Amino acid sequence: RQGKDSNNLAEGFRISGLGQLIEAGIQSERFVVFGD
Repeated sequence: RQGKDSNNLAEGFRISGLGQLIEAGIQSERFVVFGD
């Protein structure tokens, strides 16, 4: 997406939308964001 690869995700996983990203953040123990 937008010229960015997804090699920061484990094999077999992908983030396909904002809703899934939010849900993953809610269910995870940690959520790391780099940048602004």
